[in-house]
Amino acid sequence: MKGFVFIDNEEIGFANFKNIDESMGVIGGNFFANENYTKFKKDIQKLTNKYRNANSVNYNFKVLLNGIELNPFGGISFVDSEEFNEMYLDVAGLDGNIIEKMK
Repeated sequence: MKGFVFIDNEEIGFANFKNIDESMGVIGGNFFANENYTKFKKDIQKLTNKYRNANSVNYNFKVLLNGIELNPFGGISFVDSEEFNEMYLDVAGLDGNIIEKMK
């Protein structure tokens, strides 16, 4: 399921989400950046190299799924590995209703 990703109110791209761990309310998927992402790319890559990801503590990440902003209890984690040239986003601690809609 396609979800749009924001930092604050600026759309930076989208991810194709699927259920990763239903019991923990986790969805994840590959991230596809738009031109706005370039403002954040180097810093997020540095955080990925140092801490293995950038997360909700570092940035005010937001995800809209079917026009609804998700409120994950576990936060949002974003990996942009310069070494592996891949970007991945996961959202943890979602309500069971959201997970059910992902099936």
